[in-house]
Amino acid sequence: MVADITAGVAQVSVALCYMHGLGVERNVDIGREWLQEAKAQGHADAIMRLLRFEEELERDPAEIAF
Repeated sequence: MVADITAGVAQVSVALCYMHGLGVERNVDIGREWLQEAKAQGHADAIMRLLRFEEELERDPAEIAF
């Protein structure tokens, strides 16, 4: 159980690094993949961030905030 929680937190952290370009080249597609991995494990923060990401894509893809 703790490993699942820790994995989800780590996956969201990696996703945010890619989405913001922190330590890696910015790539929202890879970031989204990491969020989807965390979502598949039921990580609530990943679910919320993916929903917000999809909403912002519909409005203005150039101004996505994570």
